[in-house]
Amino acid sequence: MEGRMAIGPASPEEADRIWTALASKRLTLNDIVRSYRKATHNQDTHVNDLVRRIRIPVSDTDHALIQTLNHQTSYRVEQAYLDHHILEAFLELIGT
Repeated sequence: MEGRMAIGPASPEEADRIWTALASKRLTLNDIVRSYRKATHNQDTHVNDLVRRIRIPVSDTDHALIQTLNHQTSYRVEQAYLDHHILEAFLELIGT
């Protein structure tokens, strides 16, 4: 899997606000992408810079991002260092 585009926050505070809002809605991935593009006017963001550096073999079925892809669900990470699905290299990449 190779990162191309992210839909996400630039800070933990923004993440909390976004996840709280998303939890109350039943949006499809397409709905979320459309909303994100409209809100950012396709501007590049810090999170997109990080995502473009992600390279994960799809055979790594223990990785949280691959599990999310395979199950077509979201995966909220609250305590990344305690989550065995999050690899240390990924944590270093995102600066957590």
